[in-house]
Amino acid sequence: MRLGLLVATALGILALAPEAEYEARAAKLGNKNPKGWLELANFCEEHLLWDKRSEALRRTVAIEPGNAEAHARLDEMRSGKDWLPADEAEAKEAEEMQAKGLAFYGSAWLPQKEAAALKEADRKLVGWALEVRLDTPHLRIYSARPLDFTRRLAGLLENEVGAYERLYGRIWKSGTAPKAMQVFVFADRPTFEKIATATGHPISQGASGFYEGGCRILFVGVTADKELGSPAELRCTAVHEMLHALDHQMTHVNVVGAPCWLMEGRANHFGFGILGRQVLPGALNEPDGTGLLHDGCTSPIPISEVMDQANFKGANQPAYYALATAWVHFLFHGEDGRHASAFRTYLSGCPGKASKADFEKAVGRISDLEPPFREYVQKTLRPSIRKTR
Repeated sequence: MRLGLLVATALGILALAPEAEYEARAAKLGNKNPKGWLELANFCEEHLLWDKRSEALRRTVAIEPGNAEAHARLDEMRSGKDWLPADEAEAKEAEEMQAKGLAFYGSAWLPQKEAAALKEADRKLVGWALEVRLDTPHLRIYSARPLDFTRRLAGLLENEVGAYERLYGRIWKSGTAPKAMQVFVFADRPTFEKIATATGHPISQGASGFYEGGCRILFVGVTADKELGSPAELRCTAVHEMLHALDHQMTHVNVVGAPCWLMEGRANHFGFGILGRQVLPGALNEPDGTGLLHDGCTSPIPISEVMDQANFKGANQPAYYALATAWVHFLFHGEDGRHASAFRTYLSGCPGKASKADFEKAVGRISDLEPPFREYVQKTLRPSIRKTR
């Protein structure tokens, strides 16, 4: 178990709860030491103290107004001499550039004719109509969605690369981050299905996105029952599928043999943890995804049954996804992180050593973990989800 600050009592030594440790450390920092406040924000992320995280970051920029890291983690960007919310800063920039007759394409604002020529060339290349192409250090996004949505999505996925490296880099000794991976963002179901089928990957009914490892393209589409998925839903889908892409490109962990619960539960662990443009695994703040988790993770299906599934299909599919997500959340964060180190040990052997027997050897008997898992779902997960829905 991770231990916080220690306090002496008549009964011996006890660990402070994370909230109490935050208050104790904050009192010592006072109005100085921006580095200390940033470290305290990291502590808050580790212990899922999201309100306190924001407070620590705000204290950082109050002490050091130009601290770029803290502003970025608050989803703020520099606009002239000011720091503004990223969406507001980008909207202001777009208004100014468009007034000058410029259009954004690739990675720069260009004369409209030049941008239009590039767009037409890309349309012929990919075979469908685009609104914009956006190039980032790790991604090339071809998007039929507006520029503002695409830029926010790009920032989110770039942030995910860093989040992945922080959580999994030391477990799997991941290699270099992907270079110019392609992301296709669609605005209508027929085009989504047509292009997906052309890659040899027909999509299942209801799927809103997938990662195709052979051609290394991440597809972000629309749901079957809605012409356009909500922006939040599409961002959740993109982050979920990006986790699979990073597994494939940075660690090659998604080869045959990796359990379905491990792949899909971890992908939702990231996909449901969106705060603005930040990917914070464990946050459970993405409303569309956490709705499924809220309703499905109380299913009486034993967790051992979920771990046995080669694929999540059939009538129990929603419950399987929800329980796998809750199970991963419990293993990383439950009981103040008691199982996190052992779970990382199990992960370090994947996919070659990923059976239930391997799990029990590294982490513990599933039958012993099921009761505290169910208690965690009822007392921690569901109340925390209700607060964000």
